[in-house]
Amino acid sequence: MRKLCVIFLVVLLLILSINSSFASIPLNKLIEKQNNIEEKKVILRALENSKTKPKEILFEDRKNFKFVKDLNVKSPDDFVYGEPFKVFYFSDINNAKENFKKFLKSDKLSHILYNTPYYWEIPVLFKENNTLKPASSVVINRGTTTSLWGGDWDFAQMPSYLDPETSYLCSQPDKLAKLLISKGIPSNADIFMNITIGDFYNFLYISVNEKEYFIPLNDGLGTKKFDIYTRSEFQSKLEPYMKKALNNEPLPTLGLPDGKVKNTFHNLTTISMYIVAIVVVLLVSGFIYYLYNKKAYHKTR
Repeated sequence: MRKLCVIFLVVLLLILSINSSFASIPLNKLIEKQNNIEEKKVILRALENSKTKPKEILFEDRKNFKFVKDLNVKSPDDFVYGEPFKVFYFSDINNAKENFKKFLKSDKLSHILYNTPYYWEIPVLFKENNTLKPASSVVINRGTTTSLWGGDWDFAQMPSYLDPETSYLCSQPDKLAKLLISKGIPSNADIFMNITIGDFYNFLYISVNEKEYFIPLNDGLGTKKFDIYTRSEFQSKLEPYMKKALNNEPLPTLGLPDGKVKNTFHNLTTISMYIVAIVVVLLVSGFIYYLYNKKAYHKTR
């Protein structure tokens, strides 16, 4: 009997130890763990080697960037990249409606977004003396928008849909965790995700003991930036917009954070279209020139 009790206690301790390994961990460590992976090195390398030079674009077009135009920028080298962080898609073009339906049925968001695609966002900082000031941000993605480069990680757009200050904050686990805890988020958590809906609305998602918290990173869709929402509160705010999407009605556009004119929003798709357009114009012009010269040649014979 004593032997059975000992075995029971050992098994119980093992179960408890296994459960503890999946228990909540400090919020800052949870955020850091998500972004501190081997892929981050690939992202930084892709950014530095990109055929599109984000720093040069930002420097040459600085007068049209709200957070850059008043900075004493003398060359592209005055910009440095911050730490990359992941941003998960709430939905992509293939499963948007399905995910909205699941969310409105109160399915847990971390279950809905299991294996969802993501991109990397990197703050662009202005370096002056020993200080760093948020200036913009770069999105690194892969897939259809980067197909010209073989589908690998590469520049996708600049800026992101976050303002530079918020983007920089999201890249700093300790600072971000401190802000969230000060607003009432538990200091230990199970799941953390930075999420985007339709590339225009971002929010943080935190799960603690099956309880879900939502923190918008933009004003819009009836929510306030950095306010804390429970699942029921957040769902009630987004429900009207999700129902519009399910009925194929357009969602509101929140706009870009830099307050810039439209031609200063750079993304790979737009750049690719310009390149293709230029090539087509050159080919057509060359063909017309060839036909004209050929006709002129025959007339002189």
